[in-house]
Amino acid sequence: MGVSRWAAITLLAATGFIHLSIGLGFGGEIGVLFDLMGVIYLVGVVILLTRFKERLFYTLSLIYTVILILVWAAAGARDQIAYVDKTIEVGAVIALVFLIRKQGKSNRSS
Repeated sequence: MGVSRWAAITLLAATGFIHLSIGLGFGGEIGVLFDLMGVIYLVGVVILLTRFKERLFYTLSLIYTVILILVWAAAGARDQIAYVDKTIEVGAVIALVFLIRKQGKSNRSS
């Protein structure tokens, strides 16, 4: 497994756990929303580990992560954990873009 793949999986798992911990800290409807975001990240990590339809799940993970970054930019909290989480998510986006491009090149050369 390549560096970009491990980076994406590790970073997505990290942000999934961060979202879960935020959700547990908030409670209520907001907490459930953060828990759901974290679970979606972690389910995505499991799917990526299975290598099932890799390009599709790289793309879905990329879209999901970018959407969460944009939502945060529009209305998210501006605290230390948010900045750490967004930095992790940007790293995941970069790794996912590399993986998608790599898959595209390997598909063209096949």
